[in-house]
Amino acid sequence: MAAKYAGGCAHVHVTSAAEPIDNHECHCNVCKAVTGQHSTHVAFFNYGDMKVDHPEKIKRVPFRGGSVDMNSFRAFSK
Repeated sequence: MAAKYAGGCAHVHVTSAAEPIDNHECHCNVCKAVTGQHSTHVAFFNYGDMKVDHPEKIKRVPFRGGSVDMNSFRAFSK
């Protein structure tokens, strides 16, 4: 199946034929710090649904709870 979603940068390209498990507009302090914007659109996919052309070039940085102000996160229920 052809890739439905694609992204990446000049060095690494990521694709997925599957639908995201979540996608929303985020305005938390972490996203603001990473993007420099007031809000950003984010999409989450299951790990196994993603194809990466150069995984050796990706540096994984696990989330550390103590590294951000946890009060910046809000939980909303529908």
